[in-house]
Amino acid sequence: VIITTAVVANFRASEESGQLRLGARAFASTLQSLQNMAQTGRLTALCNNPARTVCTGGPTVCAGATCSPGLPAGGYGIQIAQDGGAITLFADGNENHLLDPGETLADMVLNLPRNVIIDNAVNATGPYDESGNLTITFKPPEPTVWINDGIAEPDAQIVLRHEKTGGTRTIVLRRISGRIEIE
Repeated sequence: VIITTAVVANFRASEESGQLRLGARAFASTLQSLQNMAQTGRLTALCNNPARTVCTGGPTVCAGATCSPGLPAGGYGIQIAQDGGAITLFADGNENHLLDPGETLADMVLNLPRNVIIDNAVNATGPYDESGNLTITFKPPEPTVWINDGIAEPDAQIVLRHEKTGGTRTIVLRRISGRIEIE
């Protein structure tokens, strides 16, 4: 009985560690996908209106404008809410390097594993912008990295935490090189 208990406990700890590792890889992979989309010039359906919003569900969402494939002028990005709850992937059609209504990429979702949450998201000068979010945008063609609507920030860090074990993993985005690391 004692050996069985030890094996089960060890298996559970290994599973929880694997969830955190998987969550960090999924988050880093999503950042790399957004970066690659900007670098390769991936087209997305955009409304032919001044805001260049994302065309989801056909031309009816464009309020009289037409939909056509295009490269969002501001590139592709991710917004992380201060409470760590909402993660939104977007196409920055109006090139303001922030998420605006109508820019959400509905076909792209980042789902973290069970019990893995965003514990903190910070940049060098502070955690969030004035609206309480950390926003990272990859602007084509290099892609240039914008953090919280600025290119002066040296890097961003997203800390994931396992709710049961308290273990953490940090995803670091180096603004100048665009390198994405898991620590």
